[in-house]
Amino acid sequence: MIAMASLAQLGDWIMTPFYWIVSSVMIFFHWLLTPVLGSGPAAQGWVWFLSLILMTCVIRGATLPLYAKQLNSQRAMSGLQGKMKEIQKKYPGDRQRQSAETMKLYQEAGVSPYASCLPMIAQMPVLLSVFWVIRGVAVTSSAARGMFTLNQYPLAGTDYLTSDLKQQFQNATFFGAKLSQAFMPMNETTLGTKVLIVVMVLLMMVTLFYQQWYMMKRNMPPAMLEGAMGQQQKMMLYVMPFMYLISGAAVPVGVLIYWLMSNVWTMAQQYFMVRVYPTPDTPAYAAWEDRMYALGKDPVAIEKARAEKARSKNGGRLTAKMAEMAQTAQQQKAGGASGSGAGTEPGKGAASASQAVVRTDVASGKKVVVRQQPRNVSRAKRKH
Repeated sequence: MIAMASLAQLGDWIMTPFYWIVSSVMIFFHWLLTPVLGSGPAAQGWVWFLSLILMTCVIRGATLPLYAKQLNSQRAMSGLQGKMKEIQKKYPGDRQRQSAETMKLYQEAGVSPYASCLPMIAQMPVLLSVFWVIRGVAVTSSAARGMFTLNQYPLAGTDYLTSDLKQQFQNATFFGAKLSQAFMPMNETTLGTKVLIVVMVLLMMVTLFYQQWYMMKRNMPPAMLEGAMGQQQKMMLYVMPFMYLISGAAVPVGVLIYWLMSNVWTMAQQYFMVRVYPTPDTPAYAAWEDRMYALGKDPVAIEKARAEKARSKNGGRLTAKMAEMAQTAQQQKAGGASGSGAGTEPGKGAASASQAVVRTDVASGKKVVVRQQPRNVSRAKRKH
């Protein structure tokens, strides 16, 4: 328990700068909108709602380059699925040769197998900090994080702007629902809050389903929709949205607003990226080619320029190094196989190759190569 508590404190300490950044953006928009919309509980519901929307747009906009890099890498990897299957069929059972050829394929296409993971990991602290800041201020004052840990906010202007914003958020109502309330426990939640939560959860399920369906139908090559991988994609399409039924009942309305807005933002991002940078051998790519030809541009030349640009980046150099290592391992394996019969008498097969042992002479300090004779292996053992 002590170790778990220490890990939690360490994680909270690492996340603290993100808490302050997120809460500062949120409070800035609250301060900006309050003189316009008012300071009453109903008006504050709209102030906090718009503050959450604008804060989500700012945070997601700041992470847009990382998301674009992640999606582009996934797009490149998806486009290579067909060629990777050809490599597996060409070298069945030879994992080392498959690895060498796959790394060579990555190098030629300018793709790094890790490029889709690193941007996603880099986004996680920011997105998690948004969740914990909103949840912290909604649940209890003691769970507040970032700027919400301060007692008062001397923003100047009116007496209202110098009051406790934690309390204002917890009392704010939006369409008759408190932003700080959750669906569970049901005996503590008003009917208006329950209705709003149900509507928002259904909207989140629909938006998440549409995101996955759009990517499958428009931007996934046929190779990814076949076999076990295709079954996994279809299962995620229908199972993932239902996770909101569980999580949506346990989090406050303020968090649901952030989740719903984040889903809408992701839909818009996907539409733009699929239209501009589609995966080859997909319906979206065919439509993109038609648009390029209509504009008098060569889509093949554009793809070559994109691949060359990808190879020039760090990911391309990393992939080239991995390809070189895989090729070296393959050559060593091939050399070992060809030399396995060396040092044996004709007709006796590959009994045992002679080995070279290097030792250092103590007197001269020079390295001396000592040849070892092959061991005598019985005929019965050589048969196996």
